[in-house]
Amino acid sequence: MATVTSVDVVIVGAGMSGLAAAETLIKGGITDIVILEAQGRLGGRIHSVPYNDGSIDLGAQWVHGQHGNPIYHMAKELGLLQQRPLYSSLHGMVQSSTEWLDEFYMPDGERVPRELVLKASKIVDAILGECWELSSIKHSYKSVGEFSRDRFATHVKGMKVDEKEAKVIESVYRWIRMLELVENACHSLDHLDINGYNQYTICGGQPNVDFTNTFGSILQPIVAVIPTSKIKLNKPVNKIKLKSGDYVAAPIIVQCADGSQFETKHVIVTISLGCLKANAASMFDPALPPYKLRTIERMGFGTVNKIYLEFTDIFWGEEVEGIQLFPEETCEADLLGKDIAANWQKAIVGFATLQKYGHPKVIIFSSFDFCYKTFCSRISLAS
Repeated sequence: MATVTSVDVVIVGAGMSGLAAAETLIKGGITDIVILEAQGRLGGRIHSVPYNDGSIDLGAQWVHGQHGNPIYHMAKELGLLQQRPLYSSLHGMVQSSTEWLDEFYMPDGERVPRELVLKASKIVDAILGECWELSSIKHSYKSVGEFSRDRFATHVKGMKVDEKEAKVIESVYRWIRMLELVENACHSLDHLDINGYNQYTICGGQPNVDFTNTFGSILQPIVAVIPTSKIKLNKPVNKIKLKSGDYVAAPIIVQCADGSQFETKHVIVTISLGCLKANAASMFDPALPPYKLRTIERMGFGTVNKIYLEFTDIFWGEEVEGIQLFPEETCEADLLGKDIAANWQKAIVGFATLQKYGHPKVIIFSSFDFCYKTFCSRISLAS
């Protein structure tokens, strides 16, 4: 017979949301709780692991924005962030351009002066800024790709620049488009709905703030508040069921994959959209309202993969924080074509170095799922 444990509150998921919920309840005097986590670790998308003499982030890595960002204020108050406003290599270049320590290269290997890249990036940044303003005016654009192409063509017509500068501006435009693909986890900006894009709220200030150690350090003060007995790892939840039809008075039964059950008054579900897509239709009894199930089904997300490479020598220079690669003119079309195996490397827009994390010989790049799959298959063949 399955064991049944009675608690006041069950929290499903031990990612940042689940842990923060538990911390808030405990600090508010509600201590009869349990957290059920399907994986064998805490953190969800925050996944820091030991590497060499330090750590690296397999999941979340930067705090995106300072103003109005509770994660930033929490981390700053705890002294977890790097003091110098570093420029993070893959995003947010205009806001932090005075700290640039990156190298920029054209497809043919020609190095581009940082000053020229800054000038060009301001133009492209202004175009994306116009995209955000569309939320308050009527327009006929359907995708970010359509709008950015149209506005860039308009800007280029009115510019008085020499041939070399024009070439760099076009290259920076293509590079930032590729960064947007990685940032939004999509294969084409033509697939990115412009109205949905405008609904995203960007926190102002430094766009990518680095932790002194790794992102996982922000979990430690939260977990310290939660007694270890309240956390159950390797406890995937199969069913969340009302014992009767009375939503007000009836207890809730939370059933786990191992057969154990928890009887509770309240359930806080903090699982990811991916888990909801896979399980929402069968997890709840009574079922979720149709409009919620439709919303879960229709909401989409893509895949961004992080790949770390370690070398025997620092061939890029000890002061360099990033190596940025401007894409070829046909890059986006090539990546949408059928021959991905021949073009996978074009999805790599740049590398960030990790010397500030104590890994001077390690670089990281982020890319799409098909780039990751092909890269890994090539590594396996080489091995």
